[in-house]
Amino acid sequence: MSREGVDTGNLLLGGDLAIDLLPQPRGFQVLRLPPGGATLIASSSEGIALRGIALTGSANEPFDVVANPRGGTLVVRWAPAGDTQVLTAQFLDATALPQSEPVELRTAPRDESRFILAGVDTRGRALLVWSEPGRDTLLGQWLKSNGKPLTEPFPIPLPASPSPNVRLRPLVDGGIAIQQSDGQWALRIPSGEAEALPAPDWLASHPQTDLVLIRHRRAHALVPPPVLVEGSGCQESLLLFDSDGTACGELAFPFGGGTCVGRQLGIALDGTVIQQIDLNIPANNQCAWRWWSRLLR
Repeated sequence: MSREGVDTGNLLLGGDLAIDLLPQPRGFQVLRLPPGGATLIASSSEGIALRGIALTGSANEPFDVVANPRGGTLVVRWAPAGDTQVLTAQFLDATALPQSEPVELRTAPRDESRFILAGVDTRGRALLVWSEPGRDTLLGQWLKSNGKPLTEPFPIPLPASPSPNVRLRPLVDGGIAIQQSDGQWALRIPSGEAEALPAPDWLASHPQTDLVLIRHRRAHALVPPPVLVEGSGCQESLLLFDSDGTACGELAFPFGGGTCVGRQLGIALDGTVIQQIDLNIPANNQCAWRWWSRLLR
């Protein structure tokens, strides 16, 4: 669809193998995970495929792909190399072309169970999070915008596990916020600094939310879980905050359907808010959306 809602005629093929969509300043990228390994497909704003690249050699290799708030993506993976596995990092541009060579960061025995998580902040620095055998807590390390180490590994006071379900989100003024598996915003990692601080109060007081940058990376929006209102339907809203966490208000959106299952408002890079809605059509596999173009620009 164009911004005006006109069908461009371009069909995006992702299906059940698509696991994430990474918006870019112009266009977007689709992350797919077929049995043969993860792939990344870069497309134009009109949905025309520009380039597809292989990221891993199998679906079992630990990896993460995250959007860079400045455009492009970061790819990190534990790549097999003989009897070892090597943690590598590489930045790609918005069309999936390499911005730097892959950087090798550390090695581990191949038979060790590993994971890797990443986040990129508004200054273009990357935070990696992983665990080491024998440690009770996670480790973190900052990378420069070329993928090379900025700090030494440092402790992150969250429990280590084989695959921790934590979420990393960028903050307006730099740094990364970390959300625990229970939905509580727990920590703030200042940009380029080897320390973990408590999450700011405005964030910690809103668990179970997602954090999105708005107004061209000058403000924050929190996306709470939708609420089912008896007799009316699914109510969705946004909480708005300035760069320093000052509350700016709440936006409540029209009821979107009779169930809240699988629903969450989407916010595009240009501030467009997208809402899934129900269609009163007796047919299978019917999807519909409405949007407010550049609402939070």
